[in-house]
Amino acid sequence: MDSLNLMIIIVSVVVLVVALILISRRRKTLKELRGILQQFKRDAPWLFRYGNPCGSQKLFKTLSSNDQKRLLYLALVEGDSDVRGMADYLAKRFYPEVQDLDHFSEFVKPAEKRKIIQSNAK
Repeated sequence: MDSLNLMIIIVSVVVLVVALILISRRRKTLKELRGILQQFKRDAPWLFRYGNPCGSQKLFKTLSSNDQKRLLYLALVEGDSDVRGMADYLAKRFYPEVQDLDHFSEFVKPAEKRKIIQSNAK
């Protein structure tokens, strides 16, 4: 009986972990991405003073590749100098082929660019 209970617990934990991974990898809304830009703004002084992006880098790494690109493009379009500085740091760190943030728009799908620009115009 104990081995059956143990097996049920193990299966339950595996299912829970898989569900959490899938939930964390879902596509972020523009509102959620703008919230991450606020985190970039809060962490920018740490990056500029100490070269440490604090929690922004960890948060950025949890995003899917597509959401990372959307976030960096959103920072390019909407961000102030602090946000753009953080985004530029992350773009160079995680996308070495990017020379600077201004050229990052080449890596974003045209449909995503339109959505971001249209939402910015509202």
